[in-house]
Amino acid sequence: MLVGSRAGERAGTLAAVKASLCALLGCAVAAVALNDVLGLVLAAVIWISARHRMARLESVDADYLPAEAFPGAMPLDMAPEPPARSWWTRYRERAAARRQEQEAEALKRDEERMDGLLEKLHRVGRDGLSAEERRFMELFASRCRDRQSGARG
Repeated sequence: MLVGSRAGERAGTLAAVKASLCALLGCAVAAVALNDVLGLVLAAVIWISARHRMARLESVDADYLPAEAFPGAMPLDMAPEPPARSWWTRYRERAAARRQEQEAEALKRDEERMDGLLEKLHRVGRDGLSAEERRFMELFASRCRDRQSGARG
């Protein structure tokens, strides 16, 4: 909860106390109906907590409610820290980075192979290339065209 207007803080605390008293009533009725001691203990804890909160609310000045009345609250001018990334998010980021590195290495190998094949093509001509080398050159050329059209679009 962020510390906002003092009237809103007071109304929020009163609403929380009223809600806890409703929960107290529900726990007490259920505990008596089920003959359960643990439910009665829970109801007692809720009652003590509600009384403590009301006592704190009544002890402070009517128009001033300090931020200490709300543990964990922060002033409005303090920006909250961004949430920590989950292990799954960190794993996916590392996997994506690894995939990009592998793709860059594969592209470099393919470019080096293509350079060698182009030199061979220049030296011996198209008839000097094997069927697999021609397939590789066609596949590499189509991938380059796809990359260039993707970069423009």
